[in-house]
Amino acid sequence: MELAKALALLMALIAMAGRAPVHIHLQLWRMLEAAIEERQSRSSFLNEYFVPKIRKAQKAGVVRDDIPAGLAMLTFGGLMLFCLLNRLELDHAVSLDSNHPLDDHELFTYLISLIATTGKTGKEPL
Repeated sequence: MELAKALALLMALIAMAGRAPVHIHLQLWRMLEAAIEERQSRSSFLNEYFVPKIRKAQKAGVVRDDIPAGLAMLTFGGLMLFCLLNRLELDHAVSLDSNHPLDDHELFTYLISLIATTGKTGKEPL
């Protein structure tokens, strides 16, 4: 059930970013421009919160265990942030070889597929 809650939370973040992208831009600004102490504090908090959860998902066979849990977290989180900040560019790039733009669920499923074990994304591969 914890994984389902995490997935729902991340889908809500994607939806919020579409409705109010300023929140994502403010977070990025805070990540890049904050004092080093604030950045270290936020990084420690996020890493200490999420890495054990990713490790638990690895042990449950949901997240790939051939990469460190922290790398899985940063891979997914970094790509998700990139996609949220660059949706215009992403949609254009996808449109060059597909007449079907990715909706939020398809994008999220793709990002999850990069760190999930086969068949754990809840949807067939794109």
